[in-house]
Amino acid sequence: MRRCLQYLIFAAATPISIVTSSVLSIASPQSPVEIEAQKTDSKAIERLTTQAIGKNTTSKKKPSIGSLARGDFVPQPSPEPTILVQAQTNQDRAEEARQLYQQGNEQLNKRQFRKARETFEQVLVIAREIGDRSREGITLNNIGLVYYNQGEYQQALDYYQQALTIHRQIDNRAGEGTTLSNIGLVYSNQGQYQQALDYYQQALAIHRQIDNRVMAGITLNNIGLVYSNQGEYQKALDYYQQALVIYREVGNRADTGTTLNNIGLVYSNQGQYQQALDYYQQALAIYREVGNRAETGTTLNNIGLVYSNQGQYQEALDYYQQALAIYQEVGNRRKEGITLNNIGEIYRNLGKYQQALDYYQQALAIHRQIDNRVMAGITLNNIGLVYSNQGEYQKALDYYQQALV
Repeated sequence: MRRCLQYLIFAAATPISIVTSSVLSIASPQSPVEIEAQKTDSKAIERLTTQAIGKNTTSKKKPSIGSLARGDFVPQPSPEPTILVQAQTNQDRAEEARQLYQQGNEQLNKRQFRKARETFEQVLVIAREIGDRSREGITLNNIGLVYYNQGEYQQALDYYQQALTIHRQIDNRAGEGTTLSNIGLVYSNQGQYQQALDYYQQALAIHRQIDNRVMAGITLNNIGLVYSNQGEYQKALDYYQQALVIYREVGNRADTGTTLNNIGLVYSNQGQYQQALDYYQQALAIYREVGNRAETGTTLNNIGLVYSNQGQYQEALDYYQQALAIYQEVGNRRKEGITLNNIGEIYRNLGKYQQALDYYQQALAIHRQIDNRVMAGITLNNIGLVYSNQGEYQKALDYYQQALV
């Protein structure tokens, strides 16, 4: 099974109080995971063909060497042409499903979510027609992944649960572990951390049982992210370090970068800025080495936040602008909105209120366009703070009220 990771953003807002503006750091969960089927499902095709032929034979008895020698074996009639045609049709349909599935994965990787969902739904119809339960399960997982990427978490959960049921029915342990991890990530993003941990721990047990080192590392990273979001930084570091050991053992450079970024975020949240920068710079070097533009942007944003927290605003702006250029290049609207918010915060701290408002308004437009209500609330609060700093208290109250809604 080939595994493709979808690197997504998890925005961790850290307001100090209701009148304090919020800048956003970005941590990287290493899932949900897309499940890749075998390129050919020869066993399923063989099984279908055998079943089709078997339905039209008058005897299941196979000739023995002795019966053939004695001449007392009575040959069975050949299967009718319609049965063979049906078997061939099933084989053709299985190949069609495989090709469509590959197309859906390519669309998903390009963030063409509507197209990917439509393609996967075609695969699902075929898989059910020919009774390919394995293909059905992995396709349900990936439809869930499409909804996850669109922020439609309940729909994602519905499809993940259907996939999980099938994985368990056919004893697909690898698929079961992957889908459990994906369910955990949904709950994590909804702030339901105990439920997230429950699913992650189930997934981790399976990954270890079947010796899936890569997926074990991914799940350890995501458990660390849950603890980090809860402010349990030592536990977070413990899980991140376990993930890091695995990635280095298996030579997984891209995921090593992700966990290094997340360790940097833990140190940043604790005010240990030099250690944070050390880890961010290691992550940045890896992302540039492997050509991961999106995560390069993530780490540049986070380095900018460290400099901002230290009052080194020009250095912060330099890193934020580099991150922003990447997000606009790759079309990552959510990250673009986060970084625009952070640039606005720099200008507010410098007392350049009109420039701050310009960036906050750009950020707000994006948050609303992609229906990111949490980030919209944060930016509305920050706009209110600008007006408060200028003594325009009624305007400030208006924005604060919108943020509360």
